[in-house]
Amino acid sequence: MKKEAGFTLLELIISITLMALIVTISLGGFRIANSSVSKAEKKTEELERFRTAISLIDRQIQSLIYVLKRQELEQVNYIVGDTSSFTFVSNISLWDRDLGYVLVTYEVERDINNRYNLKTTERLISTNTEEYSTHLLKGLQDIRFEYLFTENITTEMIWHNEFKRKNGTPYAVRLTLKSDIWQGTLNIPIRNFVQSTGIQ
Repeated sequence: MKKEAGFTLLELIISITLMALIVTISLGGFRIANSSVSKAEKKTEELERFRTAISLIDRQIQSLIYVLKRQELEQVNYIVGDTSSFTFVSNISLWDRDLGYVLVTYEVERDINNRYNLKTTERLISTNTEEYSTHLLKGLQDIRFEYLFTENITTEMIWHNEFKRKNGTPYAVRLTLKSDIWQGTLNIPIRNFVQSTGIQ
């Protein structure tokens, strides 16, 4: 009588070991793939948030409105800026408030990780109303403003690190941004440009 064929204990141990090895490798590959997809989704989400913020900033600065305020006996410009802040009047509110002109301030802040955030603050200029503020951009390596204007009508327009004129508007505002995934400059023309008389 013939002996029935079967697995020896050694063959069974080898089979189980190989099976466990294949499962471990497969799970490791799945984890890596899942992690890559998660990172890609996070990067895409960051990039989309970044684009949305840039679009909002671009629209709001382009719609800058030249308005003077009375300070003692003279009219003073609302528009003032340097490399780390920019204040102006706009008819576009990020909070969709359709109640009139808003005084907007963009301010660059440095966080505890030595990264830069762009904070925006708004309030209606007609009354001392409540201020609204939020961070439009966070965790950037660099954020910087510059202003294109002439010293007077006869000179050429050049980029300056500050705008502190008693009248007029910049011809354009440059926003320099650098993040981990994107860097570049955004030159934003002012639609309602008003030439300064050169008075500071």
